[in-house]
Amino acid sequence: MSVQALALALCVAIAVAVAATTATANAAAPAAPRRPNVLMVVLDDVGRADVGWPGAPDADIPTPNLDKLARSGVALENFYTQPVCSPTRFALQTARYPFRGGFQHLQTIRPGSGAAIPLSISTLPEMLASSNYSSHAIGKWHLGMPRWENTPTGRGYQSHVGYLIGETDYYNKTRCYNGDCGYDFWRDERAFLAANGTYSMNQYMSEMERILQEHTDHQAEAKAEAASKSSASVSEQPLFVYFAHQVAHTPLENPPPGSPAAACAKVINAGRRTFCSMMVAVDAAVGRTVALYEQYGLWENTVLLLTSDNGGMPPYKKGAEHASHGCNFPLRAGKASLFEGGVRSVAFVTGGDAVFPAARRGAVDRNLWHAVDFGATVLSLGGASVPAGEAGALDGVDMWPTVVSGGSAVGGPRTEVPINIFEWGFLYSAMRVGDWKFIEGPFTGLYDGYFKPSGERVAPPARPGGLAYLFNVTADPTEQHDLHEQHPGVVKAMRARLLSYLDDYHNPQPNNMTCPPFDGFWRPCLPDTRAHPAAQRAGAGAGAGADAGAGGAAAEERPADGKARALDASSGAWKLGFGGDTIGFPALDRLPEGATVGFD
Repeated sequence: MSVQALALALCVAIAVAVAATTATANAAAPAAPRRPNVLMVVLDDVGRADVGWPGAPDADIPTPNLDKLARSGVALENFYTQPVCSPTRFALQTARYPFRGGFQHLQTIRPGSGAAIPLSISTLPEMLASSNYSSHAIGKWHLGMPRWENTPTGRGYQSHVGYLIGETDYYNKTRCYNGDCGYDFWRDERAFLAANGTYSMNQYMSEMERILQEHTDHQAEAKAEAASKSSASVSEQPLFVYFAHQVAHTPLENPPPGSPAAACAKVINAGRRTFCSMMVAVDAAVGRTVALYEQYGLWENTVLLLTSDNGGMPPYKKGAEHASHGCNFPLRAGKASLFEGGVRSVAFVTGGDAVFPAARRGAVDRNLWHAVDFGATVLSLGGASVPAGEAGALDGVDMWPTVVSGGSAVGGPRTEVPINIFEWGFLYSAMRVGDWKFIEGPFTGLYDGYFKPSGERVAPPARPGGLAYLFNVTADPTEQHDLHEQHPGVVKAMRARLLSYLDDYHNPQPNNMTCPPFDGFWRPCLPDTRAHPAAQRAGAGAGAGADAGAGGAAAEERPADGKARALDASSGAWKLGFGGDTIGFPALDRLPEGATVGFD
């Protein structure tokens, strides 16, 4: 054999060997685990007697879709949140207790506040990006908005349709606070002016369908491209959607056609009847959301986690701005209270057959949970990487093993919950350990008592003197028997346990007005300190400009500074200057009457 022929034969042999080795290696390489889609649904100010599945004796609102989902999964009987909105949302988004980031405000985050999730604390979508999740937010944010980098698209979400502060009108999307009024409804970082005049649930559900449509189209295109190139199959990109519903927060407004739902005809109290109609609408929306996941072939591999941000807000005081018609009966008090009605929230976990075991459907989990555990469980399901500097800082427990097996979570089930820590644990603070619940009084919240669906208030039991409250909430879930005098040793131990969390306690961030709606919009007003992707800043695809409004003016990315808002006294309509045009809005249902208490 010639030298040339020998060289050629060696080259061919080497090439064949390399190809065979590569093929063997590829065949032997383990397939990447298929991560589930995750849908986190947060209801707003929904109490125990506002839905059917917990079995509250006086529940009077039909919620068939929520009940069916709860009973198809695992209902969480001892799920704790914070007493008000923003702190709970902080816990859900970061898997950390609110006092780790100065978010345990007594009166939650006020409109225009300078408070926000610190940029040093990662959010769920930022951490899920390590597992290639596509993340999207719908609805209420209420986690800070002094800068665009503090809003959903600045904190890891690829899109957001909804509002930034704690409350907005369901139809005209405006909010008045201490005499400042502005529009608050956004598609990413553009004012979503086309939403004005229609019930916000319409925009939320349209956005839900858009996300699912674009996600499935993208997956189909990726598979087709891989097939055309005869390349290895592409792994499916998992989807994370955070759907923070507006219902049933004030203002109480009937969904279209504007009158109470027929299903609520038996509800006698007029305010409760409107509340019922709103609950019927959100129940239908949650049912429709699951149907859309099924329609697009995603439900089979989806985990759904649902909770309310706190207990329901009852009609605790006639004429109070945030008094509503939520009901937690027979639990004590409600939103803005440390009693069970304010912090023990309705919650369940369910999912498609590929991820949720049939043997666990219909179960009731009585383990202790906290909102931070939803965050930790999502991160575990998604195989997310926690930044090195934050790895030991998460407070949440991965409770998925408990959900699927009924046994203990890895490392043991949660045995305690710091329900709230305020003023270094010496005021408005509470702790649950096992059967015991401790409240550091005397201030326990905005009000007290037991509120029936009719609005009737039943006075709380008289109690002995002293600052502390102590209940055995397993034996006494309605907190009628204060035992602090009988068990001083337990009180001492509970107080010590609560104070043990102060090693990483941060005072509440300043909550003063930083970004008033000087141009008629509740929006960020400070410059960003870091860059976030231009694609997120530009809007959610081709339709974003059209959504913004008519006449081309609203195609601007942000409202122009210096455009005044004014109230036309003759018509009672708001006129907002935007991009050189004046846009009229329907009259507000109410004009500001002094300061609000800020419990958004």
